[in-house]
Amino acid sequence: MSALLPAGSPLLRVGFVGLALFLAALFAFAVNRAWTRYGAPRGVVTRSTTLAAAAAFGWLALTAGAAVLGWLHFTNPPTMPLLIGTGFALAIVIGLSGVGKRLAGQLPLAALVGFQSFRIVVELLLHRAYLD
Repeated sequence: MSALLPAGSPLLRVGFVGLALFLAALFAFAVNRAWTRYGAPRGVVTRSTTLAAAAAFGWLALTAGAAVLGWLHFTNPPTMPLLIGTGFALAIVIGLSGVGKRLAGQLPLAALVGFQSFRIVVELLLHRAYLD
């Protein structure tokens, strides 16, 4: 990994941003597949996929904008716990909603478990950031 991301390289930031964008796109793809497997009409599949993509990329844009503006920090008043809590709450709401139920019910278990493999890349990026 160190050969791919040399110390001090901006590629580290590109790696984190790229991973976030990839996961947002993967979420929209998962919604598309789940709705298709459920047998939803084509228009519903398209609308649901578009809404999932807009929500995921909108969340990324919102958090990126807050970061660029310097609104995210742990100093007084700490704003990062609010962002982390909001993200956690959104995950629970989505998981317990019809979207989460349809994703869990229509996607293969291997896909749901495999989605979590992104954590390996996160750990590699965090290790590289520590080394930097």
